[in-house]
Amino acid sequence: MVRVVNRWRDMAADVALGAVSLVSMMTSGSGAAGGLMCMYQVHECSESEQSQEINTWDDLDEDEGRGELIRPESLTVTTIKEATSVDEGIVQIGAVRVMQPTIVEPEGLAPESGISRKRSTIAQEVKRKKSAIEVVKKSCTLRCGHCNEAIEMFDEETISLCLIALETFLHREPSMAAPILFKILYTVTRLIDTPMYPWHSTDMFVPANSRSVAKQMLRVSLHHLSTSAICLQLFDTKIPRPDAFWSVIALSLADFPELSPVYFIQILLEDLEESWPGSVRLIMKNLAYYVVEVSTDVYSIPWQNLVGHLETFFKRYHTAISADNATLPTRAEIENVIVVMSHVLKVQAFASKCPVGLVEAFAKWLSESLHGAEVSLESLLGVCTSCNRALIRERDKQCVTRAVVTELMQAIKFKAKLHEANYVTIANMVLQDAGEDIEVPLLDDQFNTAASEAIRPFLFEVLDFIADLHVIAKLKKETNSDALGGDLKVKLAEAIAVEMSRSNARDCRTVIRFIPWLMSPPSVTQAAPGAFADSVTNVRVLSWLLLGALHANHSCLPVPIECSQHMADYIHFVLAGFADQSKVREGIKGGLQWNSKICH
Repeated sequence: MVRVVNRWRDMAADVALGAVSLVSMMTSGSGAAGGLMCMYQVHECSESEQSQEINTWDDLDEDEGRGELIRPESLTVTTIKEATSVDEGIVQIGAVRVMQPTIVEPEGLAPESGISRKRSTIAQEVKRKKSAIEVVKKSCTLRCGHCNEAIEMFDEETISLCLIALETFLHREPSMAAPILFKILYTVTRLIDTPMYPWHSTDMFVPANSRSVAKQMLRVSLHHLSTSAICLQLFDTKIPRPDAFWSVIALSLADFPELSPVYFIQILLEDLEESWPGSVRLIMKNLAYYVVEVSTDVYSIPWQNLVGHLETFFKRYHTAISADNATLPTRAEIENVIVVMSHVLKVQAFASKCPVGLVEAFAKWLSESLHGAEVSLESLLGVCTSCNRALIRERDKQCVTRAVVTELMQAIKFKAKLHEANYVTIANMVLQDAGEDIEVPLLDDQFNTAASEAIRPFLFEVLDFIADLHVIAKLKKETNSDALGGDLKVKLAEAIAVEMSRSNARDCRTVIRFIPWLMSPPSVTQAAPGAFADSVTNVRVLSWLLLGALHANHSCLPVPIECSQHMADYIHFVLAGFADQSKVREGIKGGLQWNSKICH
């Protein structure tokens, strides 16, 4: 009984490998049948050819092939003898005599150089690999069991039977199929993805069609292996052409109630909760390709069940990157996570049940990720817009935007350190929401991030940043960039200038709110002791506001015309103060020289 079971297992493995080879050859682009998935012509044996008898398992004798082994004459046997004299070509090691061939070089030929030997070795290695590939191709050729002729055309029934054999093998012997499991699934997805009929791009189900059988095989196999961490293994695998692969997986699970496309993601997150990998970079890449293929209009209940798992995932993800000596996400990883989150926030079922906890967990993760890698402006605009449209309450709408802007405010106060490019990127996001032109080209202008509203509570901190004389040197020291400080100051000054010019141009209430010192300029005759230094700082702020207003794309007037006289008084006081300061400096310098002479 054991012998019969072992023979059946070997036969099942051979059938499965043959089916994989058949499907692989049909989906490949080389060979006589390259690119031809199915032909209506089937192989037929000619009458002139004689059939070849094939031995089955029952025809084999149990003792056949177990006779005495015969050693080939070409093999040389070493013998152990008493110590004798060593002849030419024989190396004696103790009592063991080993035959060693003698290399005889032809006379008159110079010894081969090292470069020539290396080239000959490379040529032999290439020739050996080519011969090995040819042997593999010949061994994978499918032949007729009656006439032994190579089969190059297959009908729908043959393909379907091969897929059924593969699914049976996966169901009965999953441990034997584990080494070739990914090859089987990837080959079947290529079979589904390759167009054969005009209705290929539709969701039409055609009975007795190989494509429908392949989709059924995928969904049944994935459902059968879902409890064996197949989701985590697939998403953590480097897949060639991942867009096509995950598109086929989502298409196959679309009308399968037992394993919906959204529940497939939930199983992945459950597997991650049980065993967190060292890196989720590859997982997020595959998930980004897969989630965009899942519809957001259906599967309302599975989407709502997925929210809790996503929230747990982002909380653990944030803990993983916030730990000491942890590796921060790369730019590609951040882009993939933003794609996933932007698509999730577009689900229609979230209109009644707002995933506030999920958005807050993602906002914390995004704020931490801004420290280590660059984020594209379009990705930030997309995820902030999705959050603004998905949630209902006004405070929740700006959750992601407020987290990003707050991180910039912490950076300009030097309490946190952002990536060099993210300073200007977040400033551009604020200007884009305010309606200003930016130098970054955008494919879509339908963004609504509310960033200009999120930065309003921090405008006074932005004014302090502009007024500080040493911030450019500090930013240069942190980021090693000479132009970052000036560019960031101009953009933030433009944001303040646009905000100040929103009110009526003849109203001075905005000036009183932001720069109240402008309404009371110092007097040249009655100046306070520290008035000159304060006036220089105030004039510097006015200069940056003027520069920001000049960069605006429309009429921008942060300071009304009525306040121009006060601006002139400040400028006059500073110009007059320079002469007085120079006299004071000369007097101090002369006093120091006189004291030094007295000391000598």
